[in-house]
Amino acid sequence: MNIKSINGIKNINDLIDIIYYYNDEHNIENNLHIETSTINFLAFYAKKKYKKFEIPKNNGEFRTIYAPTKYLKTILKSLNYAFQAIYKNNQVAHGFLPNKSVATNAKKHISKNYVFNMDLKDFFQSIHQARIWKMLQISPFNLPKDMANLLAGLLCYQYPRESKEKSFLPQGAPTSPIISNFICYRLDKSLLELAKKHNAIYTRYADDITFSSNINLYKKDSEFLQKIYRIINNEGFSINENKIRLQGKGYRQEVTGIIVNEKINVSKKYIKNLRALIYMLEKYGEKEANEFYYTNHAKSLNMVISGKLNYLKMIKGESDSTYLKLKEKFEKLAKNDVLIKEPNKESAQKTKRNPKQNPNAKHNPKALVDILRKFSQSDSPFKATVHNESNYPSYNGYDNFMTSLNKEWNEIQKDLNAYSYRLYNKLLGFLFKSTEELTNADNYKGWGESNVKIGWSSSEISEYCKANDKNNPFEYKLPDRYIIEHKNGSITTFGDICMKIFKYEIEFRDENQQFFKLIQDNRKKLGSGFNVKIDEKIQGVSFYSDTHLVSEAINKIFNQFIERKKYINIRVSMETTDEYHKFIFSQLESKCNKGSKEMLKEIKDGDFEDIKKRLFSLCDWSIEAKCSDGNFRINYLKSDNEKDIDKLPDAPEGFTHILRFYK
Repeated sequence: MNIKSINGIKNINDLIDIIYYYNDEHNIENNLHIETSTINFLAFYAKKKYKKFEIPKNNGEFRTIYAPTKYLKTILKSLNYAFQAIYKNNQVAHGFLPNKSVATNAKKHISKNYVFNMDLKDFFQSIHQARIWKMLQISPFNLPKDMANLLAGLLCYQYPRESKEKSFLPQGAPTSPIISNFICYRLDKSLLELAKKHNAIYTRYADDITFSSNINLYKKDSEFLQKIYRIINNEGFSINENKIRLQGKGYRQEVTGIIVNEKINVSKKYIKNLRALIYMLEKYGEKEANEFYYTNHAKSLNMVISGKLNYLKMIKGESDSTYLKLKEKFEKLAKNDVLIKEPNKESAQKTKRNPKQNPNAKHNPKALVDILRKFSQSDSPFKATVHNESNYPSYNGYDNFMTSLNKEWNEIQKDLNAYSYRLYNKLLGFLFKSTEELTNADNYKGWGESNVKIGWSSSEISEYCKANDKNNPFEYKLPDRYIIEHKNGSITTFGDICMKIFKYEIEFRDENQQFFKLIQDNRKKLGSGFNVKIDEKIQGVSFYSDTHLVSEAINKIFNQFIERKKYINIRVSMETTDEYHKFIFSQLESKCNKGSKEMLKEIKDGDFEDIKKRLFSLCDWSIEAKCSDGNFRINYLKSDNEKDIDKLPDAPEGFTHILRFYK
């Protein structure tokens, strides 16, 4: 057989030959040794072949990464080259391909009257193992069923066999990008044909879809838009409704973070940031600047500047005057091959941290709620930002109002950042980030779950209010680029931003049964095989919190119910005092096969760690369970002087999560 071609595989030995060939061709691993039993184990039986962890996004949310073990990663790197060798570029895909980039993607959309962006929701997780198995059996692969099954098993993150969750293509595996391009081949073909019929341009960079045209094809309920939705849904994907954006000619148009109005370009903010980094070298000297930067960002300053310069060259060209001036200045400051030089890691390691996380973070949900309650206190300017009927006019003008708002913000911002940097960033974006900061894709994705790019400090709001003191900011009509369809209705005015989006991101509100609907949605996910009883009192509950993070945590609790599917009876109940609401999620009759101390350590890995990250400083969180060493309550997040582990006098009715939100 031709050992260079993956589409010639007939058996497992052929697959091993392919892996060896591309491993040697690209010098991946010097002493690679592969047994057929090892390949079978990795494909079908290995339980810990991926390490799951999360990295924070710029908007305060998390991206889940699935990193393969070192041995599996070596195998997948070789297979990635094998898949790359037979991929035929369809001219519209620009992600993860040779000679393609964000720049080639953006160039297709230069000088158009309308640029329309949309994202595919949960892109990699939407590509299930069964779908890859079927793909590998047809052209250009034509693999036998057993080999397609084996290879799909190697390529995917797999849930336990008893789980109802579908195994999927993991973000973080070397092969996932090229496999996603194969999967999307038919999607790209259909969307390209649609675009051509309407004289539009279509490209895709991973999950980022862009259309551009000289006429507006993208009005709500237009035939063109309906066909886009239909094609995407037919191909097994869905659209992230929070990341749809239409950009007209008169405004800054961006594609994959690159400006495309007249030519491809970076933002002024990007240049300003790059100049600031080079100035840091000039002011503090190379050694001190690099060690300081590494301490706060876990990256070499020289490498960051070098990478930014290379990106600038890719976008603006190697003869661009701005690029040449910054490059020349950097090279004068950076001596002794510092472009590849790491700073002194020993001195930096002692204080290395994630800059997005506050190293002094404190779990204090009571104090956090006290801060959020300011949005309903009549004597606070915070209330005027979310209530149209409040006392904004009494501040006698926009500047006076923002001065009062800033004064109160300065009193609470340090504590807020210590309790929840994600909520801190959300409030900061809504209240104080400028238009440039909110719309600069290089630095900030927008605030909140919907990545909103307008707030109280945006130039549009400032100019509108200053034009006439009687202008009500809540009545400001949003330009097309800010209008979105939201689960709480159409967002067409700044008042909608404040009252239909932000207000619901910091408070579960009783008028639309927001928390009850959240539990109902998760109940539907369980399917008809479960018997779920939900306390009716929950329908009228309201409390302050980061609603998006709480939603994600409860979603993960219900995922745990699914993993223990033989226990079909679920009960969600509520207890209320003057101080808090306590929600109790019980999977009746289920128990824990681990000891209480072992369960306490579960917080350092897996779903328990994920739940803690989301609920930190939002509520107290405990589990009650019949463990192998007795009946216990394990307090993972606690406000008062509670013990880590409490012995219970009686056995719980089942494995139980207890969430205590303060009023």
